[in-house]
Amino acid sequence: MQKCFNSIINQWFKGIEIIVVDNGSRDHTLKEIKKID
Repeated sequence: MQKCFNSIINQWFKGIEIIVVDNGSRDHTLKEIKKID
């Protein structure tokens, strides 16, 4: 997931909003997102 977000964030256009939906997964999605924010 980290590679995916880094790729999006490092695009040439700025001001992008990323919306993540965590539907009760157990893969620590929220924890990973908080590291990026």
